[in-house]
Amino acid sequence: MANVTENVEKIRNARYGREVRGAICDSILAMNTESEEAKSAAITSRDSAQASATSAQASADSAQ
Repeated sequence: MANVTENVEKIRNARYGREVRGAICDSILAMNTESEEAKSAAITSRDSAQASATSAQASADSAQ
């Protein structure tokens, strides 16, 4: 998980425009990484749930 507090402190303590922009960019990149990882985990969970549902349906069909 991204360390938001560290990035916020960098932005607050930046004195020059270059430092501010760098800190903001670091924060945006960290958030992007977090969201990509969360999206990947959600897709994996969705695929697993769909596979489980398909397997359960196949088991129900063969039990009849």
